[in-house]
Amino acid sequence: MKPVKVLVAPLPREYSSRGLARLDVGTAAKLKVDTGDYIMVEGRAKAAAIVVLCESSQPVVELDPLTRENAGVKVGEEAVVRRVSPSRALRLVVKASRPASAAAVRSKLAGFPLIAGNKLRVALPKGLCELHVLETTPEGPVVADRSTAITLVDSKPGAKASLSDLGGLGPQVEELLARVIEPVKNREAYERVGAAPPRGVLIYGPPGTGKTLLARALACELGAVAELSGPELAAMPLDQAREALEHAYKQAVEAGLGSVLLDDVDRLSGELARLAACLMDRYEPSLTIATAASIDSVDQSLRRSGRLEVEVELPVPDRKAREEILEVLARDLPLASELYSYRCPKCGGAYSLPGVCSECRAELEPKPSLARVAEAANGYVGADLAAVCREAAVLAARAGSSVIRLEHFMEALKLVRPTATREIRTETPRVSWSDVGGLSDVIQQLREAVEWPLKHPEVFERMGIKPPKGVLLYGPPGTGKTLLAKAAASESGASFIAVKGPELLSKWVGESEKAIREVFRKARQYSPSIVFFDEIDALAPRRSDSGSRVSERVVAQLLTEMDGIEELEGVVVMAATNRPDLLDPALLRPGRLDRVIQVPLPDEEGRLEILRIHTRGMPLAPDVDLAEVAKLTHGASGADLKAVCIEAAILALRESLEAREVRMEHFMEAVKKVMASRK
Repeated sequence: MKPVKVLVAPLPREYSSRGLARLDVGTAAKLKVDTGDYIMVEGRAKAAAIVVLCESSQPVVELDPLTRENAGVKVGEEAVVRRVSPSRALRLVVKASRPASAAAVRSKLAGFPLIAGNKLRVALPKGLCELHVLETTPEGPVVADRSTAITLVDSKPGAKASLSDLGGLGPQVEELLARVIEPVKNREAYERVGAAPPRGVLIYGPPGTGKTLLARALACELGAVAELSGPELAAMPLDQAREALEHAYKQAVEAGLGSVLLDDVDRLSGELARLAACLMDRYEPSLTIATAASIDSVDQSLRRSGRLEVEVELPVPDRKAREEILEVLARDLPLASELYSYRCPKCGGAYSLPGVCSECRAELEPKPSLARVAEAANGYVGADLAAVCREAAVLAARAGSSVIRLEHFMEALKLVRPTATREIRTETPRVSWSDVGGLSDVIQQLREAVEWPLKHPEVFERMGIKPPKGVLLYGPPGTGKTLLAKAAASESGASFIAVKGPELLSKWVGESEKAIREVFRKARQYSPSIVFFDEIDALAPRRSDSGSRVSERVVAQLLTEMDGIEELEGVVVMAATNRPDLLDPALLRPGRLDRVIQVPLPDEEGRLEILRIHTRGMPLAPDVDLAEVAKLTHGASGADLKAVCIEAAILALRESLEAREVRMEHFMEAVKKVMASRK
């Protein structure tokens, strides 16, 4: 088909940025194209576009500004148009103007006719992004689809970040340097001594810990050829998935030391996993870098030697790692001076104020200092901390501040829910010891058994002893056992995982044990943490010949988790019961629930303290005598005293909704009502 010369005109705005070109009906007839077909527009360069027909008295092609730029033509100039039939794109090398994932870019390019050198503007979650197509396979006009392999150049966070520049991943980076990068880059030296470099790396850990970021940085270090998404491969027909995988590995082999990045490899299963394993064996010396949220979900055929043989775990960051992550995230943020420390570049001396080093007189360099934020962010992973930084910036802007202050970060922590709470209920309670009344002896014992081991583990090492692993609180209902556990978690800065005993019981074989394993797995992940089993007598009753097999298995699993081969580090188990006599004795020996603390009913002085706590914000009349109320409530629990205060306030409001104070008569009536209900 002969090309046709046409006049270039502007494209109406409603058609812009969609890869369209409006062509007059007469020219379309000459080229034998219709709406939806493809044409090539040639000026000083070339651009491909999708045809949309329009009425015009002269040969014309209407193009948006970016397509005109790609074709090298201006409005009013002549261009040559010809019909083309694009091939399916097997691989695209794309440069993006802002960080983007291969999956996001692929979805935006799907259906667009593309030529090497062309640019497109697409909307991504983080804003408008310009994509520059650097290379296509095969050459010529191509159309991308879901199986197209996308290689991003200078666009991904990992492409620019070096391994040494990743916050909070020091041990993992050192392991990758020693076990992967050094052997791969010095392949010949290692092969001479019979040590073959690894063929694959599996980076696994909870969501948001930086698996993809680390994998991309490693791929950048070694020279990545293609990035493939496990969920996208799993959604493709098997033939398309096979073609995409095989093309990626061929490219890796052709590149010499090229690598293939498989994101979310745990989504590959069955025949697709076996296919990936086969390609890893066939295409040598390619390196596979894979990520997975759960290592147990990765197909076993992929985890043997010669495939994904190096396994690197990314744990939930501890306080030091969180501080390093925050320092990296805050580099480009306008922080207040209170959030900076100053360090000497020569001797490494630390200072709180700017100036010069007192030792070597070098000018001090500012460095973000977010230790207090890191300490308060227990259980937050890297993605959560990035969200905290964004939220802090929003709060600062909303307050009209030009800098981000500590209070903005602390407020942002309240707004951003850590990833952990999406899988299992973990929290850091906002309860202090001052909220617990009448139990000073119990509080001191809990400080020693819970707070000290979590906040000051070094003192136990210094004394050559191991801290208690577990604490059992027992006493009548309403005495504050759960409140004490929450206060212990809050004061020690630990994550609090609350488990009600009956909730874990299941009639299905193995489900109760699995639930217990999951609780302790999360506790280890988000340490320091406190696991609190309420009503533990329902979960772990005394074993007997006539007892339930489910209960026996649950008790056995609990004993294994608390005192098994795998050490519980940074985890304290707390449990509460009204009936300690019903518990299995094996739980109460040293190394398990080895501190048994009675939570008694409060005495008169304790009741007065509790009443004062519950009336802190209550408008009391001058005639109210809380000491007298404490005398009249002999035998009442903390919950009963709270009920007395609430009932007194309701009685005052019952007299008048305009009531401004609670009188002694209201308390006397409330005491009669609550104490009578206890009998």
